[in-house]
Amino acid sequence: MTIFSYLLFSIVGFLSYYVSLFFLFLLIPISFLSFYWNRNKKKIIYGLVFTLLSFLISYLFPKGSDDINSITGIVVNKKESYYLLLTIKGKFLIYDNSNSVELLNIVSLEGKVSNLNFKHFEQGFDFESYLNSQGVYHQFDAKKIDVKFKIFSLSNIYQNWISKYLNSNSKEIVFSLLFSQPISGENKELISLYSFGSMFSTSGIHISFLLRIISNLTKNKLKDKSEYLIVFIIIVLLVLTGLKFTIRRIFVYYVIKILNKKKDLGLNYVDTLSITTLVLLFVQPYIITSSSFYYSIPFLFFIRLFPIKEKGIKGYLCFVIQLILFYLPYKLCSDFSFSILGAVLQVVLSPLTIVLFVLSLFLIIPPLGFVINFIIKIILSCLSFGENFNMVLVSGKLNFILVLIYYLLLFFVLVLKSYNYKFHFKFNCLTLSLYTSTLFIPDYFNHYEVHFVDVDQGDCTLIRNKRTNLLIDTGGLVNTDLAKECLIPYFNKLKINKIDSVILTHRDFDHYGALESLEKNFKVEKVVEVDAFISNKNTLYFDSLKIENLNYFDLNLTKDKNYHSGVYKFEIKNNDFLIMGDAPKEIEYKIIKDNLDLKVDYLKVGHHGSNTSTSDEFIKSTLPKEAIISCGKNNKYKFPHSEVINTLNKYNVKIRRTDLEGTIIYKL
Repeated sequence: MTIFSYLLFSIVGFLSYYVSLFFLFLLIPISFLSFYWNRNKKKIIYGLVFTLLSFLISYLFPKGSDDINSITGIVVNKKESYYLLLTIKGKFLIYDNSNSVELLNIVSLEGKVSNLNFKHFEQGFDFESYLNSQGVYHQFDAKKIDVKFKIFSLSNIYQNWISKYLNSNSKEIVFSLLFSQPISGENKELISLYSFGSMFSTSGIHISFLLRIISNLTKNKLKDKSEYLIVFIIIVLLVLTGLKFTIRRIFVYYVIKILNKKKDLGLNYVDTLSITTLVLLFVQPYIITSSSFYYSIPFLFFIRLFPIKEKGIKGYLCFVIQLILFYLPYKLCSDFSFSILGAVLQVVLSPLTIVLFVLSLFLIIPPLGFVINFIIKIILSCLSFGENFNMVLVSGKLNFILVLIYYLLLFFVLVLKSYNYKFHFKFNCLTLSLYTSTLFIPDYFNHYEVHFVDVDQGDCTLIRNKRTNLLIDTGGLVNTDLAKECLIPYFNKLKINKIDSVILTHRDFDHYGALESLEKNFKVEKVVEVDAFISNKNTLYFDSLKIENLNYFDLNLTKDKNYHSGVYKFEIKNNDFLIMGDAPKEIEYKIIKDNLDLKVDYLKVGHHGSNTSTSDEFIKSTLPKEAIISCGKNNKYKFPHSEVINTLNKYNVKIRRTDLEGTIIYKL
């Protein structure tokens, strides 16, 4: 346990640097109390040394810089359009659409360094955070590439071989399992529906099953040498999977295990795993923020603390249930929902994916292709059949206290099970079940909020007035389903189970493009267009919320849709909001002329900050406290324009931008 305690001290040091200094401040009083009560004060001092050492390693770890013109390094991560290059100066992102280099090639580049800068939208994949978790903080724009050393690509050779014996669906699934390549199209949607990403990617469960088979087959013949064979197989898997973290972890674990056996170090499982984790963190401290780390390492300690004693089918069921229970808060904190059918299918299909993984590795035997195609057909058929019966429970965003209570209850349940206290075990199981069910109770509270949702280059405003949920525009991106990837996950996060009305300003794609998918995949009561306001004296009531359309002018002669954009004004809790849509300056002048009192508290700037809107006279008339600009990061239109920014600054209006802040929320 001493090594494990040093690991905990080290983790505090790493988290203090990469996440928050709060962890370090929290450790200080705990260390003082431990130092006072603990007789073995040296352990506390050594622990604090580990914390300081971890912090210093994180601080001193090379992160690259802006003044580098040439770099030489080894390719440690290769994707379809980019690779990561490890150098003595740090790790860099290099785009490579021509696929001119391969994994483990040594490459020299000339060019310039730039900061990471990516587009984003609410609930979308945060590529910059992902790169940071891989130790990448800069991009290198290469003008000259010189491959110093090429290594034959075992991965490419194997991919080309097995492609001959797999159909298109099987090829995608197998390539995801073995080579961590992304799944696309309908298969991706099916797998995402049940949150099955980990089942179709190389995981510790797949590797453990494979190594157990090899160990059982070779232990009698090779005896003590079987572990060396296992290490060799792990090295092959490292090359195949592109040095995936899971395989690196298993490799380090087995090396330490062999050393422990050879040198008679007397390390138990917890010690070995603790040293493995320390080695991984000291070599790559940034992985403390990687999902690969915080998904796998805690569970490995957890499963050792509460080992499965049952055998056979019962043992497997206990393991899967324990797995689901352990990762439930993880899923709720990332997806804000839980699929009941997904949990059932995980129990049924997990063995098939493990068998599939093992068979795929041995596809050098051509007849196995037929078996693999058949297994994948069964899996996809099960997922497709269950699509119509999938029941999803929405939890909303969980806070730390709710998660902590869950794990405490789960801990007590498993402790009682371990000590065979049957009555107390059943009682606490019931308590855990009841508590977990409360996480999915619908939200019946009144809300008074306005959310300017980050939809990249587009407009979308969520209004929550009491228990009424309205959406002004939906945003729209050509290559992204914003409804599925942005809006619906965000509604789940807020525990919103329906949209009472979608109110459109006009029919520009960046304002309504996600509507069709949203209606298909989420409960939308009705859609309201600007014509509905005009036919109702420019005012509509949504429950108790009054919304006025200020653009009611007869402009049928113009073909520009922006001139017909709805301009919506509403009040929540004595705070006036004005949503300008894409209305140009000519409409602003007409609105000023027709409205003597136009002052508002919050202005949604017209046309994403284009200089075709937001005139000096209009800002002088509205005098908002804050102006919100909804635009995409590094958008091709160069929004917001400098004239708009200067006008807002002239009248001391606070400027808020979704391209810089993400979603902007006002809780009133």
